[in-house]
Amino acid sequence: MSDKNQWLVAIVLLWVSRIATCQVLGVPPSSQHLYDPVLDANGDKVWKCLSDPSIVLRYDQINDDFCDCPDGSDEPGTNACPYDPSRMFYCHNEGYFPGYIETFKLNDGVCDYDVCCDGSDEYATGNCPDKCAEVNHQFQEYKTKVQLDVAKSLKIKATLMDEAASIKSQIESKLKELESQLSAQELQLQADKHRLVQQSSESSPQVYHALAPIIGQLSHQNTKISTTIKTQQDQIKQLEGLLLKLSQEYNPNFNDLAVKESINKYKEYMSNKQDENIDDHFENDLITSLIDESKKLSYDPSAQQMVEPSFSNMVHYYVGPIFEKLLKKETLDEEKNTVVDESSLEELKSTIERTKSQINSLKANLQFDFGPQDIYRSLQNKWTNGKSGDYNYRVGYFENIYQDDILIGKFTGIRDGNLIFTDGARCWNGPKRSANVEFICGSSPRILSVSEPEKCHYLIEMSSPIVCEEFTEDELRENFKINYDLL
Repeated sequence: MSDKNQWLVAIVLLWVSRIATCQVLGVPPSSQHLYDPVLDANGDKVWKCLSDPSIVLRYDQINDDFCDCPDGSDEPGTNACPYDPSRMFYCHNEGYFPGYIETFKLNDGVCDYDVCCDGSDEYATGNCPDKCAEVNHQFQEYKTKVQLDVAKSLKIKATLMDEAASIKSQIESKLKELESQLSAQELQLQADKHRLVQQSSESSPQVYHALAPIIGQLSHQNTKISTTIKTQQDQIKQLEGLLLKLSQEYNPNFNDLAVKESINKYKEYMSNKQDENIDDHFENDLITSLIDESKKLSYDPSAQQMVEPSFSNMVHYYVGPIFEKLLKKETLDEEKNTVVDESSLEELKSTIERTKSQINSLKANLQFDFGPQDIYRSLQNKWTNGKSGDYNYRVGYFENIYQDDILIGKFTGIRDGNLIFTDGARCWNGPKRSANVEFICGSSPRILSVSEPEKCHYLIEMSSPIVCEEFTEDELRENFKINYDLL
């Protein structure tokens, strides 16, 4: 059949279609009323251009393969008018979903079954028989498979959401525990500081009372010894006086050997006594020095003020530290936490700083955006390995990405549902590597593809149940791809 004959057949079919269905080819049912004819003064059917009603056409000029209207509205079923994206050819697709195709694709000899499974876009060529039944069968199989996969993925996602909620709950519980610990630690620090000050003021009276019996005995003994020494000193002075008088008044002409020997012994004694006086002077200086030192810290616990040094407070000052240590040891044995020193305070301060650091870390974690219902939190501490091309990839969702042993990037955040990785190893003569991880619904985590849209910047597509949602009918149709080999 010649091209002319084919065209005539097409025109005939077009008119038959119009007569049988009373519909204008290429126009959806919702817009068919725009093409209803009107009668002119002579009773003939006419029609007006949609954007310019002043232009009146015979009704049979619609779809006559000649563009009469400036907006092309008179040729909805042909490609006679210049292409306008706002004007699309409507495919009815009986038994499947209606579709719209660009007018420049009409009668181009290509079967666009993904849009017009009924082949109506090729009404003039007749190359494309109606395949809507077969296409619908493929779609239903695809739909069933996808819905089963999505149902499986959503179950896994629900488990991951429970896991994310549990992780968050554990963090919140740990935060409350640490905040409670911090409050107790800070109270303990204040108490220990107060205790340290109290110890410094209580230690002297405590030691004084502990030493009181001993000091009393020593003081009594000191008094007795001092009295005895004073008596002996008086007696010695009397004897020295008698011997001095004898040495001055005795007559050396008397040949009394006993007297001479006594006089010589006396003179030797007086010579040695001069040396003893020097030692006594040194001892007096030492005692004076000790008294001065004791006076600085002499303390009367009853008066709570400094007093003049005495034997009692000198013993308290110099012997007290020994007893204080003994008392501390006894107290530690009984109540180990009641004695505080500077080292224990510093250790407690360090513990408080560590607790604060942990609290800040947990608060930052809770404030971080882990996606809807914190679902991304379930990926923490998890890795996925896979191969793409010639390389092995390891993806640590909130840590690092490696291409074999090369660092692609370190996790820095989440943007538009994608994980962002930056600051990787530097490329040869290029920037540092970086990557975006984009998730596609799937029942298991898997690396689907790795591309490099920009130098040293990678796009890693991964399947994961965390982004799965129920598909609408429109989404299913949009994602459905026809297997032309089965048509």
